[in-house]
Amino acid sequence: MTAVDRVGKCKQRNINARFEAMASHYVFEPEYCNPAAGWEKGQIEKSVRDARNRMR
Repeated sequence: MTAVDRVGKCKQRNINARFEAMASHYVFEPEYCNPAAGWEKGQIEKSVRDARNRMR
């Protein structure tokens, strides 16, 4: 399942209905990466890896 069905102008997004329902159920505000900037996702993955290492 993808979270975003379509990225429009000015980073406007059409969010998948099922993902929007899940975000509403778990009460969180999604933050989306810019598809043209590959460096954004790597920072998030590094943060997750660091958090997992701290839990060990």
